[in-house]
Amino acid sequence: MSDAPKTFGPNAWLVDEMYRRYREDPASVDEAWAEFFEGYRPRGAAPPEPQPAPTRTQAPTAPAPDAA
Repeated sequence: MSDAPKTFGPNAWLVDEMYRRYREDPASVDEAWAEFFEGYRPRGAAPPEPQPAPTRTQAPTAPAPDAA
């Protein structure tokens, strides 16, 4: 259960639905809502799962030319 019913009144269901969408894909909500949801944590909700750091792959290197 979230704090949304107290804060958002009868529109709490909409905020909960938008937050669910935001958690799945932050780009799926308006930029202003995405900023709001960055710090939004419904009461009783588990903290967000940490996202793994992106891994970088090194581009293959060309072999050194043979010295003749």
